[in-house]
Parts: sequence; structure tokens; C-alpha cells
Amino acid sequence: DLAHEVSPSGAIVVDMGTATHFDVIAPTGAFMGGPILSGIETMLTALTDRIPHLPEITLTEKPIEPLSQNTRSAIYTGTVLCVAGGIDRIVEEIKSTLEFVPSVILTGGNAAVVSSHIRYDMWIPELTLKGLALYGENMLRKSGMLRATA
Repeated sequence: DLAHEVSPSGAIVVDMGTATHFDVIAPTGAFMGGPILSGIETMLTALTDRIPHLPEITLTEKPIEPLSQNTRSAIYTGTVLCVAGGIDRIVEEIKSTLEFVPSVILTGGNAAVVSSHIRYDMWIPELTLKGLALYGENMLRKSGMLRATA
């Protein structure tokens, strides 16, 4: 509902948390579906868990260094750019199947890590939480437990 409110012409919501979800919203407000990509932290953890001698990397590593000179930077840069490239590619693939031009809305706790490396129209950090709150409020109204306020 909230994505449709901020983008009535349709949207692709890119929600970056443990996983990166792509939720396509039609101009009617209907959820159309969308793929799921591993989140940045999930990728970092998988890599360092599977290869024991690698250092543990956190999302506080900075900056992105395409010509990394050390393992920490190489892992961090590779992972962030992999997710950023994946996001841009998936968005383009989704757009190629649609009969409308959606806005790309970035949200989620890890969005700040890739925001400067991807293309998007809006960044609404708490979109999912605000949407859940709106949904809960609507359900309470429908049940009669919450009355509309003037």
C-alpha cells in the first residue's frame, strides 16, 4: 500500500536486509512478485564461513577499492559491487517485462552500503516498517478495534 502511495505509476521495491527482495507493485497497487537475492551480510558470512583462513568482514569496511591491495578490501569491494551489479541487472530484467514504467524504491537496513553504486528513484529507509504499521492499522479498523480519527 505504501509503495503504491508514493509511486502510483508502479514500483520496484528493493528491500535490502538479510536477503535483497525485489517486490514489483503494479499501477493498480497489486503485488506482482519478484526475485530474491542474497543480502550483503549473508554473502560475506557465507564466504568467510566456507573459507576459514579469510578475515571476518563487516559492513563498516570502507571505501570501495576496485584495485584492492589487501584481502579485506578485496572481499568487501567484491561483495558490495556484486550485490550492486545484481540489483541493477535484476531491475533492468524486471523492467523489460513490464508494460508500465515503475519507480525504483530503495529500502532496508543495508541500503546505505550500495546506494551510491546503483540506480534508483527514491530511498525510503523505513518503507517496510511503515507499510507494516499501515497494514496493521487497516486491519484493526476493519476488525472494529480501532476507530477512524478525524
